[in-house]
Amino acid sequence: MTGVQRRAFIAAAGGTAVAGLLPAGSAEALAPPRTDDAPGSAAGTYATTDSPRVTWSLNQGWRAVLGDPANAQQPSFDDTAWEPVDVPHPLRLQPVDVGPDNLQTIAWLRRRVTVPNSARGQRLLLRFEGAMQVAEVYLDGTRLGVHYGGFTPFGWDVTGYLQPGRESVLAVRLDNTDQPTVPPGKPQSGLDFSYHGGLYRDVWLTAAHPVHITEPIIEGRVAGGGVFVTTPDAGPRAATVNVATDVVNSNAAAARVVVSTVITDADGRTVATAESEQSTVAAGATVAFPQTLTVHTPHLWSPDTPYLYTARVEVRVAGAPVDRVSNRFGIRTLSWTYDSGFSLNGTKLLLNGTNRGHQEYPYVGFAAPASQQRRDALLIRESGANFVRSAHYPPHPAFLDACDEVGLMVLNCVPGWQYWNNDPLFAERSHDDLRTMIRRDRNHPSVILWEATLNETYSGKSPFEADQQRIAQEEYHGDQMCTYGGNGTFDAKIFTVQNAYWVRPSPGDPITESPGAALLYREYGDYEFGGDGDNSSRTTRADGPQAMLATVRNKQSEFSEFQEPGYFGSGVLAGLATWSATDYTRGSRAKTCYSGLMDLFRVPKFVYYFYQSQRDPHVHQAGVDSGPMLYVANYWDQGFTDLTIPNTAVGTGRNQWQYDGDWQGTSGDNSYSNTTGDTAVLTFTGTGVTLYGDLDRVHGIGAVTLDSGAPQNVDFYAAGRQEQVAVWKATDLTDGPHTLTVTVTGTKNAASSDTYVALTKAVVSGSPNTVVVLSNCDEVELRRNGEVIARQAPDSGGINAHVPHPPFTFTVDFEPGELAATGYLDGRPAASGTVRTPRSAARIEVTVDLPDGRLVADGTDFAVVRALVTDANGTIVRGNDVPVTFHVNGAGRLIGDAGIGANPVTATAGIATALVRADRRPGRITVTASAPGLATGTAGFTTAPDPAPRI
Repeated sequence: MTGVQRRAFIAAAGGTAVAGLLPAGSAEALAPPRTDDAPGSAAGTYATTDSPRVTWSLNQGWRAVLGDPANAQQPSFDDTAWEPVDVPHPLRLQPVDVGPDNLQTIAWLRRRVTVPNSARGQRLLLRFEGAMQVAEVYLDGTRLGVHYGGFTPFGWDVTGYLQPGRESVLAVRLDNTDQPTVPPGKPQSGLDFSYHGGLYRDVWLTAAHPVHITEPIIEGRVAGGGVFVTTPDAGPRAATVNVATDVVNSNAAAARVVVSTVITDADGRTVATAESEQSTVAAGATVAFPQTLTVHTPHLWSPDTPYLYTARVEVRVAGAPVDRVSNRFGIRTLSWTYDSGFSLNGTKLLLNGTNRGHQEYPYVGFAAPASQQRRDALLIRESGANFVRSAHYPPHPAFLDACDEVGLMVLNCVPGWQYWNNDPLFAERSHDDLRTMIRRDRNHPSVILWEATLNETYSGKSPFEADQQRIAQEEYHGDQMCTYGGNGTFDAKIFTVQNAYWVRPSPGDPITESPGAALLYREYGDYEFGGDGDNSSRTTRADGPQAMLATVRNKQSEFSEFQEPGYFGSGVLAGLATWSATDYTRGSRAKTCYSGLMDLFRVPKFVYYFYQSQRDPHVHQAGVDSGPMLYVANYWDQGFTDLTIPNTAVGTGRNQWQYDGDWQGTSGDNSYSNTTGDTAVLTFTGTGVTLYGDLDRVHGIGAVTLDSGAPQNVDFYAAGRQEQVAVWKATDLTDGPHTLTVTVTGTKNAASSDTYVALTKAVVSGSPNTVVVLSNCDEVELRRNGEVIARQAPDSGGINAHVPHPPFTFTVDFEPGELAATGYLDGRPAASGTVRTPRSAARIEVTVDLPDGRLVADGTDFAVVRALVTDANGTIVRGNDVPVTFHVNGAGRLIGDAGIGANPVTATAGIATALVRADRRPGRITVTASAPGLATGTAGFTTAPDPAPRI
């Protein structure tokens, strides 16, 4: 079959065949990046198509090597044996669950650069969007400098180093090893994410007239550099727009300069203009040109109406245009108070969002292209969120561009995580991170809050917080610079917003009133439900519907509780953010953190749709899945119940493990015994069961008995340790109670010296008699095989009390076939969803999620390709986790191979995912997916030409 639109895939992948009856055009992709302008800079500044300046992408044509060869910075160094690569580039491709094995090392990248002769006499500006995490940069063997920090941009004026018409060599030495004086600073082995290495964001070179608008990151001026747009006053009748432009004269003689600004609306119509008096800018000087404009009857930026204007700034010398750039911005005003919460444009608004947590992708780590950054912003917005915290570092500029477009408000964070270093360099570099982040991102209307403190870093920092607040105000004057401090109630005396957690950490705790700063609950719904152990908020799609619904209940309970009037005393909650948008790997743990609304491949879990159901059904937003929605949170395949071994409290009498003998670790990651005759007994109700265990060289053999059947030996031995292995399975059981007994037999493998049996969990297919429907409709009607089960209002009371749109819970006995639901608004059908009982797996269906609706042939852009294991009718078979092999033909290639588990891929709950990267030449790509015993699936698409100017 051919590729489908992304939203159609999300609906199918989640178990609901139809996501909702949406207005025409609502399934369109997020608008592609601007085509009227050249690529954006680290400052968010664009050169217009008719500008005298030009910006080239330097992403292509690099060579890379792991290690630290001597003299690699020298132009004469022979790099022909190095690997040819394009940027974004990771140090190496790695398995999905890389965890503590994430590579930390030194690496080099080199590239030849020849600037066109047309750039003679112009200034040349080199900038990097991000490199992990110490970058030492050379041009023709001359060291330009070193940048300390993996998440902020950097660059230099390289006019004296690059000669137009002559080849030069650009060399970068990268070091992503632990750096205690470079924030976050914490060793990766103790970090809740990883320092994924590489030159992982874009590289640009700009040629500009000697009299030009400066680049804020290179210029390094406090509250200056480039074009700085603010809207200090805005209302329905008029808005004040301040535009400050820094112009440098690099000539040897003074220049007579005029700066003009034209503001255009989204349709390109001029709505305001300003022109400066002619000023003399001395040779070598930089002068600020402040201008104040008025936009009448403005369109105010908000999540539901993310309207963007463009400020086009032109510099003229002696009447002739010499530079021209454009900056998008939104008109909006912010207000935060302790006793009334958050207001946008004078209207109170609850920030309902998530933490991004983190920017990594499978196999490539942080090295995902701009298109996937934009896709992440859209996916988060379509989850129902109007707010995201960029935990725990500044995001890619393309992520913020997309947030501006789709109406996703942002808390922008400096790098930091549970670590402080008393070395003055550490604080100095964090101050630099804050300044650079503000200079880069200050024109984004989506950035409503700046996190100036280091995440969960509580001691030894005085007077660090006060210095951070001072710096923020220096860089961005006035009450629209709003800052967040999250490490204690003392932050209320320093910052605009504080962490509501410290006012009341948990329901049983007393309220500690902390007036002075507004309240934002920055992380909820995760750690408090089991930490890093048996956490019921950390589930995978393979864990099944019951486990995913437990996650829904956890997050829903706190989502409701925190909005209860008086919960924070006289303080009013401004907003809250669940942890986290996606799953992610960690340097501190081998196990991936499964706290996401989506998995690492961005496939949604049930909880994604719970938050989606909280959106206003009456708001329709172009380019964003919006309006009424309905999702049946059930696979209608008799379900799965994940019975983790340590949790002996699952169920009452049924679906509960009982231990007899010397079993250990029943509160840890597994239960194990080395005593012959010991038994572990599970009584469950269902039609199938799969037993999981840990294999090891010191393990022996266990005997598994089902009901009154004969014992079957199961080998728990392996030469190397393997965890969470399916060791035994029974299917097609009579739907009813069953007893599973595991006995330590005492039989040893020849190579094993012990008889250990280690159990981790059982996954039971059962017959749940409740069906949960997630919807923002007034009523939902549920039908089983055409028979109306009920038409009812949403759930009420308890954890539903303060939820705008609670779930709908139905009692219904399982009967194979079709389960259909219709949501009603004001008595009329508004959304629907259908799930069907799968038959035997018959074929593979391939879907392609094209970022921005296209795949660009630039050598780095990639698409997410899914292989769905379906029955003959196209229903996903969740329990069939077969190995799927992908083949790519044409103008693209797979990312990864069998060495990192990227191909073949074992399907998870009936879905296997691959990443397909475009070559540099546009053309047709065909993706084929196959699995043993199943009909092969195919999808094809054509890549788009690369629009970026390159040298």
